[in-house]
Amino acid sequence: MLDLVLTVVVAGVLVGSVVSVIGMVVTLVRCDRQVSASERAMLSARQDKLTELARARARLLQSHED
Repeated sequence: MLDLVLTVVVAGVLVGSVVSVIGMVVTLVRCDRQVSASERAMLSARQDKLTELARARARLLQSHED
């Protein structure tokens, strides 16, 4: 009877550990996706700013040529 109890306890601990690891992996993947989305938004904003600066520079150069 004691062997059965110990087997159930050990099996429960192992299952709990596996579930915990799966939970951590899911959390890491979610965080990575959120970071990736925020990085993409930041890079897009930088690209927009660089495009705006390039257009302003082109207008400035054009005005000096005229």
